[in-house]
Amino acid sequence: MNSCGMSDYAGRFAFEVGLPAKSGISGGMLIVIPNVMGICTWSPLLDDHSNSVRGVNFCKKLVEEFNFHYYDSLIQNIEKTDPRLSAEYVYGLKYSRIFTAAASGDLSALKRYCQCGDIKAADYDQRTALHVAAAEGMSLLLPIPVL
Repeated sequence: MNSCGMSDYAGRFAFEVGLPAKSGISGGMLIVIPNVMGICTWSPLLDDHSNSVRGVNFCKKLVEEFNFHYYDSLIQNIEKTDPRLSAEYVYGLKYSRIFTAAASGDLSALKRYCQCGDIKAADYDQRTALHVAAAEGMSLLLPIPVL
């Protein structure tokens, strides 16, 4: 399905969407999200490759919002939602990165991660990232304004 399911558009679809799919000339499309689910769409408006225009657009929007593309796991994009992960795991992953950046004194990473999370967040001992930075002797990070 990944190499020939979308007719002449298969290679580009695999690169842009990263999900196995099969389209038919009636406008039907079957998309597989491995180990999660299968989705079927139908819209008779076809493009130049005889694929459903709305089905392809749906797939592109799906991988923009959710972490389903084959290569999303390589870059660990924390802005995309991964419905396969529990909320507790996602919370822990997000804030462990903030605490690790604070402990190692990586100011640029700390700023980047704090755009996606809250620098005032506390761990199981109610310590914030600034507490961790102070405990590790990272005095360069301590003047960070906490609003």
